Amino acid sequence: MPAPNLETLVQRARKSAETAEKDKAAVLKAAVAEALDDRALTQWGYLAEVARRADISRSYLARLAEKERPGWLEQIKESLDRQRQEKRGAA
Repeated sequence: MPAPNLETLVQRARKSAETAEKDKAAVLKAAVAEALDDRALTQWGYLAEVARRADISRSYLARLAEKERPGWLEQIKESLDRQRQEKRGAA
């Protein structure tokens, strides 16, 4: 069987790139959906965990989540700060 010609390889590469872009968009969408879960309000490091599993940076995930739901990061911060204060008060 002869080796594929250049045009065939270019077409394969373009198709692969399109598939990769669609897959990456799906990963980002799923990661944002998980980041917007209520577990982010109670579980320390939840956003970082989701970002690691999605193979993206935590800050990028945070920006995407904030864009999807403005004020979400502040809500997480307040919730986790409140937990920290309660924990210190109990000690």
